[in-house]
Amino acid sequence: MKLLLYISLLFLLALPVRAYDIEVLLPIEKHHTTKNLHIFIDFSGSLVQRGLIDDAVEQALLVASQGADEFNIAVTVFANTSARMEITDPNCETGPNWIAMPSAENVEFINGWLYTVRIRNDNTLLRNPLYSALQENVEELSIVVISDGHFYHPEIARLLQTTEVPVSFIGLDMDEVTKTDMTRMIRVGGERGGLMNIRSDQ
Repeated sequence: MKLLLYISLLFLLALPVRAYDIEVLLPIEKHHTTKNLHIFIDFSGSLVQRGLIDDAVEQALLVASQGADEFNIAVTVFANTSARMEITDPNCETGPNWIAMPSAENVEFINGWLYTVRIRNDNTLLRNPLYSALQENVEELSIVVISDGHFYHPEIARLLQTTEVPVSFIGLDMDEVTKTDMTRMIRVGGERGGLMNIRSDQ
């Protein structure tokens, strides 16, 4: 986890980090990430079994660390259940459980929380926590989901159809079938977000 924090701080300093094989399936455009960005991280057993939890956390920290302008983030992890990072940040006007960025201190707080949070992880249930986030009364909201894509795509596509909020997905080592299913899910949902697949140089 200290390595993850170090990598995120490199992003704050605009220094190079280790390479990823990034495949853009649907572009994540600038307007897909707004002033208030809610990051969802898959903590399911499939990622644990494949050793991808650290990659998921690392991607969340990179997203949280590379904003050039001031913005705010919230963080939720999900599997069978979900947990949202709780914090009161006096520098953040969005509300409770949002944290101001960019900030090295706040990146460290996120890193510490992700290191300690525990939830049941024998399933991947994204729909309910994503629905709750979409119901939150937050202006300029966007969502990024970091996952290996092993969740029920049709119910997420139906949920995406009900909102104008941009929801993008960063996949971790997705296979060809999952990439096809995820692309279809986003297009059926209205294509108000992008999709990329990341393979780390493990």
